[in-house]
Amino acid sequence: MEKHLDKKIEHVTDKLMKESSIEKPSFNFTDSVMQSVHNIKASHITEYKPLISKQGWIGIGLAFILIMYVIFTNSSSQESGWLQTINFDRLFDFKFMDSLFSMSVSKTVMYTILLFGVMLLVQIPLLKNHFDKRFEV
Repeated sequence: MEKHLDKKIEHVTDKLMKESSIEKPSFNFTDSVMQSVHNIKASHITEYKPLISKQGWIGIGLAFILIMYVIFTNSSSQESGWLQTINFDRLFDFKFMDSLFSMSVSKTVMYTILLFGVMLLVQIPLLKNHFDKRFEV
């Protein structure tokens, strides 16, 4: 049943292919397409808009200046400054780093990490070269 249907579809397709003619574009097709491409404004396509506007940068700068002003003008008249109220002992507490270096890792994990690093170092220049060639004019 399916073979009969396939043959029928093939027969109809062959008949349509014989009856149809090859379509050809008009004589000035390429010229008209290129003319329409040249009419497009290039500056409209590649318009540059910064991620942070000038007003945004002004706001960030004013906020930074305001924060610095508040920090330096609110210092107390005591001998101990605001830097001495911060507990710096937590910065030098390396319990996490000590536990990190005391871990044991199997050879399989080490080989996997090493292979991943090598493949990353190989693929970055290859991908950069690929995209540089792709976007060349």
